[in-house]
Amino acid sequence: MLLTITASILTLAWLGLALRGIRGMNRIPYLEHLPPAESPKVDPTLSSLTVIIAARNEEKAVGGCLESLLAQNYPGSLQIILVDDRSTDTTGSIGDEWAAKSGGLLEVIHLTDCPPGWLGKCNAMSEGAKRAQGDFILFTDGDVRFESTSLSRAVRHMEAEEADMLVVFPDLITHSLGEGALVLVFGQALVTAFPPWKAMQAGSSKFVGVGAFNMVRRSLYERCGGHRFLKLQVVDDAGLGKIIKYAGGRVRVALGRNMIHIRWQDSLAGTIRGLEKNAFAGLGYSVGRTVAAVSLMLFAYLWPWLGMGFGPWQARLLCAITALVVQPWVGWNATRLARTAPVLAFSLPIGALLFAWTVLRSMIVTLRKGGIRWRDSFYSLEELRQHKL
Repeated sequence: MLLTITASILTLAWLGLALRGIRGMNRIPYLEHLPPAESPKVDPTLSSLTVIIAARNEEKAVGGCLESLLAQNYPGSLQIILVDDRSTDTTGSIGDEWAAKSGGLLEVIHLTDCPPGWLGKCNAMSEGAKRAQGDFILFTDGDVRFESTSLSRAVRHMEAEEADMLVVFPDLITHSLGEGALVLVFGQALVTAFPPWKAMQAGSSKFVGVGAFNMVRRSLYERCGGHRFLKLQVVDDAGLGKIIKYAGGRVRVALGRNMIHIRWQDSLAGTIRGLEKNAFAGLGYSVGRTVAAVSLMLFAYLWPWLGMGFGPWQARLLCAITALVVQPWVGWNATRLARTAPVLAFSLPIGALLFAWTVLRSMIVTLRKGGIRWRDSFYSLEELRQHKL
């Protein structure tokens, strides 16, 4: 009886998750479907934009990022700032080379140190923002590539919606089954924790932020204190979304299919390492919350498969429906939105195991070290907990 009740609850929970996610994500427009600026020439009515790229040791990708930004069909005033955050490779010189042939469009700031009490990336973005002249600021990363009309579409949407923040989810490029499965479940966890359709509602306390594309109205960003309140935020992108939303900002979200692309990490192992600093931070550095979240996730993703093998027939039938029908349906919709291989719709249990290990590893490594080491700097767990939002 207990197994049947448990299976019933789990089946209903998966159906609710599927319907909620599909209905919610259908409210979010694709950036490629939004109108770009109409004129290919100078348009004084289009708001000015500053793009800030914080980059450290990004020599493999930063050239492509800058090339795509300099090729933008943006009729308004555009300013691009690359902040070279103490790179030990050729990131800075690559930036200088592109700046020399940009006709003054690109400026490179070379940072040689980081002030105490600041994370390097947060400090880099703050330093870039001090030079910003645009009505809007786009904070992005050095491994993102932009299609030629993506920025004009984004700004036009900001103007039409009178928005204070626009978050665009990029296409995530993956090269293996394990990497794709992990990213898919990570994306589901992210959307569950930070439902973007809720962030767009004025009366909701939900917020959202994505490191690849956070565009904000500069006047509100400055009134919020900029990155001053985010200086020790490991999950700084969501932190920026939080301070904008809590300041009363109007938030909009779009999907960057065919417009914004990023090869987030170079392998499955790289993805796991890349989440090392973020996963435990995203759970507030709480051991109890982390263990509870991982346990609940593993139960939700794995029990339907295990439950097909024992118990009364009603429970086994419900588990089979969940594992073989509902989960793949949720997975298929996720692959459609993420533009990954449809076969990954059946990989959710694998992705859940990988993501559970990633989260637990993040917690264990952080606790063992007493903090995080990020970009050759160490930040104690005590100070990180003191400055969490």
